[in-house]
Amino acid sequence: MIELAIKHEAAIQELFLKHAFDEKFKFYWSYSWRVKYTAPDTTWERMEYAVLEDSKVVGLLGYSIERDTLNVTSFSAINFTGSSIAFSKAMMKVIDDLFMVFKFNKLRFNVQVGNPIEQSYDRIVERFGGNICGLWKADTRLIDGTVTDCKWYEIMREDYIERVNE
Repeated sequence: MIELAIKHEAAIQELFLKHAFDEKFKFYWSYSWRVKYTAPDTTWERMEYAVLEDSKVVGLLGYSIERDTLNVTSFSAINFTGSSIAFSKAMMKVIDDLFMVFKFNKLRFNVQVGNPIEQSYDRIVERFGGNICGLWKADTRLIDGTVTDCKWYEIMREDYIERVNE
């Protein structure tokens, strides 16, 4: 289940503090500094959802909105519990809502090369007719000092709808 993150801001803040320098999440942070998590108080430029399982926050999903082009960028996903069917279902619901409910034109997102979720993102993009758009070399410095490449993806609404209807 998903709900607006602002309803669960305190719980998300606790999870962010707990995992701020956890090696397991080094790809999510993808920078060496931290700020206190604050949920957006408007849905005009950014949407963020708390992912709930048994009424407990297990993850966070979010994206930025370019209203002029109806494109979605900076899609982010963090699963604090590891493997979770609830988290996967929530992520697929958010992606489906982007195209089917809100009718956005395009979803753009990226992943740091080497992130264990990279192969899953490759499969999602292939499943929904998206593209791997490119690779930015030596683009991101992780908290352990490693510099990684950044892989960019996009999924277009018409391709998503075509694949879903197959």
